[in-house]
Amino acid sequence: MHFVTYCPVRTLKRICPGRVLAETSVWLIVATTLAVFNISRDPDGGEIDLDQTPGIVSLPSPFECLIEPRSARAVELIQADVQL
Repeated sequence: MHFVTYCPVRTLKRICPGRVLAETSVWLIVATTLAVFNISRDPDGGEIDLDQTPGIVSLPSPFECLIEPRSARAVELIQADVQL
């Protein structure tokens, strides 16, 4: 099985028409998350294990981290987004 033949987002003649929407959506979610949250190691300061779980979809192994709103204004933005 050749990767390019079965890749859902290709640059060949059958390119995915929704790829730009998907890439833009991911970028907006990551940018928004980083804008309103401080993300840091767990309170104990433990190292994050970079191993990945095997399988069809490869994911990082579970790890603990601390995710906190950056400010009171960030909390308001998060709550306004949840209510949409």
